[in-house]
Amino acid sequence: MIDAHTHVVSHDRQDYPLAVTDLPNGAWFLDHGCDIDGLIDELDGAGVGGVVLVQSSGAYSTDNRYLIDAQRRHPDRTVAICTLDVDPSNDREAPAIAATRLGELYATTGVRGTRLFALDFSGAEGWIADLRTAPVWETLAALGLPAVVTVFAHQLGALATMAARFPAVTVCIDHIAFPDLDRLAPVDALAPLVELAALDNVIIKVTSHLLALPSSAVVDAVVDILRRSFGAERMMWGSDYPQHHDRPYAELVALAVAATRHFSGSERDAFLGRTAATTWPTLGSAS
Repeated sequence: MIDAHTHVVSHDRQDYPLAVTDLPNGAWFLDHGCDIDGLIDELDGAGVGGVVLVQSSGAYSTDNRYLIDAQRRHPDRTVAICTLDVDPSNDREAPAIAATRLGELYATTGVRGTRLFALDFSGAEGWIADLRTAPVWETLAALGLPAVVTVFAHQLGALATMAARFPAVTVCIDHIAFPDLDRLAPVDALAPLVELAALDNVIIKVTSHLLALPSSAVVDAVVDILRRSFGAERMMWGSDYPQHHDRPYAELVALAVAATRHFSGSERDAFLGRTAATTWPTLGSAS
C-alpha cells in the first residue's frame, strides 16, 4: 500500500516556525500534528510501505523546509510535494519565480511535484486557469512531474482548461475536489469531476474526506461512480493523516481497504498503491 496524501508537522517550532495559527477550519496541526518519525511509525504499524508527503499549506504556507527535511530522513519511503506561490494576482512574476524554484527543488531534493493550492471560497474560478501560470505548467511537463491540484468542485471547469492545454502534465486532483455530498445526490455532486474523466492526464485522490463519511451507502455510490468513470488505474487512496484525525491511522487504512470490496484484485491493487507508484516511480519499491 502507498498512502498518497499525508502531512507532516515538526514539533520544533523554533527551526520550523508555523506560518499561521488561526484558520477558518481550525489549526489542526496545533494539537494533532505528526512529525515524520511518528508518521513512519504509523505506516509500519498499519502495513503501509510508501507515502506521499504533501506540504501542509495551513501550517507552513510556502515554507517547504520541514517537508524537504522530512523526506530526506526517509528517502526510500517518501516523496515530497511542495507548495509554491503561483498566484499571479499576488505578484505577476510569481509563476516564473515558482517555476525556477521548482526546478531547483527537483534537482536538489526529493520534491517530485508541486501543490497548486488554489481553493477559491468566493464561488469564482480563482487563478487556476490563469494563463500567466504557464511557466509552472511548462516546468512540470519538462520534468515529468505531476500537478497536485487543490480546488473546489466549482473550479473544475477552469482546471479542465489547463489540463487540456498541458496534456503532458499529470493532473492529480486532491480530495476529489470536495463535492457537495451534503446537499446533492452522488451522481449530481460528482458531475463536474466526472466531466474531467475524458482527459487522460487527469487522475484523482480519494481521501478520508470521503471514506470516513457516516453513510457507507454514499461512500459506495461515490466510489462506484468514480471507478466506472476514471477506472481504478486513475484513482489513488490517501489518508489525509493527521489533518484527518478522528480515528487512529490504522482505521483510516481499513476504510481504504473496505472501499475496494467491490473491486477486482487488479483494481484494488491500483487504488491502494499501483496508481501512486506509477505517478511517483520511486515509491514502487517502498517497504
